Parts: sequence; structure tokens; C-alpha cells
Amino acid sequence: MSRHISDAVGFQLDVAEIVGVPEATAQNATINSFGAALSYQPIENGTLGFQTSYALTDTDARIGSTKGLVFRASYTHIFALPAEFGVGPLVVTPLVYRIYSWDTELNPLVGPTLLGSTKEWRYGVTAKLGLTDNIATNLHLLQEDTATNLPATRTRNTQVIVGLLFVY
Repeated sequence: MSRHISDAVGFQLDVAEIVGVPEATAQNATINSFGAALSYQPIENGTLGFQTSYALTDTDARIGSTKGLVFRASYTHIFALPAEFGVGPLVVTPLVYRIYSWDTELNPLVGPTLLGSTKEWRYGVTAKLGLTDNIATNLHLLQEDTATNLPATRTRNTQVIVGLLFVY
């Protein structure tokens, strides 16, 4: 068994100009983001992953501009199923996110003396099962726990997504 850092080390820089409706200039925005990912394969069929990204969204009106920082950790394992099952492989990925966001400008309508901020945990599991060479079924189960200071609230949300994937 060998241990190595995989070739899947990457960096990403994105800049996007978002224009929804030309007359609605208050909604125009520029999004600048930078991210990095690292994968490590500790065992033959398993990969640890870590990603982080930072984004700055600037609206032309300044109100609604935000900064965001995201951390994501995951482990992906590929289970080879017996041939008599007629399906496979099964790919399972437990994951956890930690997300921070901050307003960059005061919003006089919401809180004239306090910048809004959000702290969020997301955790769950995704699974994909190969049905044929070109079709797989997938399941995403994700729990969100979000706390914000404007107003001071805490929300919890569970998402379940089931679907088919087609590859050609």
C-alpha cells in the first residue's frame, strides 16, 4: 500500500460580471473568487479532499456586497460490488462545510450600526451507484445549520435529492 499526494492539487480564480436587467443597475455585481483544492489518497479506493475558497461580491449600489469564506472537507470511497449484483461501483462521500459570510457595507434599512454576518455548517453524504456504463443513480443528503446576527436567528434545513445521471 502506497501513500501519496495525488496530482489533484488545483487553484482557481474567477471574475464574473453579473448583469440581470440593464435598467436595474442596483442589482449589477462583480464576483471575484479564489479557491484551492487538495486531494490525498491514503488507501487504494479512498480519497481525502480539502477545498477552500474566498469570494468578494461587489454590487454597484454597495449595499448587498458581501465577503465569503468556505472550507470543505470530504472523504470519497469507491466500493466495488460483486459482479452478480449487476451494478456498481458504489461511490460514497461524507462531507462537511464551514461557511462564513460578512456584509461589506452597512444597510440602513436592516441594521444601521451593525454589519450582517452568517456562520453556517453543512454536513451530509452523497452516494452514486452505477447502473450501466452510462447511467448512475445518485443520492444527496445534506443538513444545514445557519446562524446570523441580523436578526439573531438560527435555521436548520435538511435537503434530500435523488436522481439519475446520464453520461454520453
